[in-house]
Amino acid sequence: MNTTAYHARKATVHTSDGNLEALVFVANRQSDHYAGRPSSDQSAYYIGSAEGVLGSCRDYFDVARQHLFELGIQDRDIVAINRRLPAS
Repeated sequence: MNTTAYHARKATVHTSDGNLEALVFVANRQSDHYAGRPSSDQSAYYIGSAEGVLGSCRDYFDVARQHLFELGIQDRDIVAINRRLPAS
């Protein structure tokens, strides 16, 4: 990942197979790219309209949301943002 928006960090993650060491990406709050903590409405607007060379933010969001659902993880912020997005 070639950006100043994130710091790569090693962390211990807990899985059903036990603890594993993983590479995680943490927001760099000093980066010019850091958006702060937008409201659910703002996030839905950005997610619904942003697109880059690797695809749309909406597609990325939908895939991530579905994977979390399959893992039994329900994140309240993702649920709130998803409610504000138009049907895809």
